[in-house]
Amino acid sequence: MIVRELENAAIGQFVLLSGSLKILDASIFKRIIGSEIIRRFIKGEYRKSENTRRNKTPRKRANISDGDPFDMGMEFVSMFPYTIQASITGKYDSWSVLKEEFMATMPEHLMLEYDESNIGEWNMLGILDAKPSRSNHRTIEEISKQLEETVEQLEDDREVDGGDNPNAAIKLMANLFGTMAKAFVGRSEEQYGMTSLMIFREVAGQQRIS
Repeated sequence: MIVRELENAAIGQFVLLSGSLKILDASIFKRIIGSEIIRRFIKGEYRKSENTRRNKTPRKRANISDGDPFDMGMEFVSMFPYTIQASITGKYDSWSVLKEEFMATMPEHLMLEYDESNIGEWNMLGILDAKPSRSNHRTIEEISKQLEETVEQLEDDREVDGGDNPNAAIKLMANLFGTMAKAFVGRSEEQYGMTSLMIFREVAGQQRIS
């Protein structure tokens, strides 16, 4: 049975949803972070956001430099898996990963031609993998705060263990990597996760002129 009301669907069920289509080839991030000019621009925006947040909420620690979370984040981004992603935005928002070998055209062509299409509705048939954990987007300030808290926790554990407990460090670094990967190139917490089986749209037949 194919379920159209996703809030009523169970994980593992076939679902069908409709909306505008967005295609993203995440390998573009690899080229972006390789540009020193773009890195400086992103870092400037990051620091503006950080300064605004810190003026509202004092930091608990003062020995972590402003650049540490950003520089660490950029290093982690360079390690991310670069996937081809598709999202449908409509009554429900979905996110899925596409495999290039099963696509009828190059992902770059889809991204350039359609991106966020407003020419009719697109449909995605797939298997439901995950449900949203929140109803709204996370802000840059929220992501930045979580990353900073993870780094601070890592430093705290090092001080408690005297730097002799590699397991704690590995666990926290894995947590940081997962947070960064999901925030930058993964499914947003307000989206449904799907294994996409088919993406299609209705095509109107040519009308005969009498």
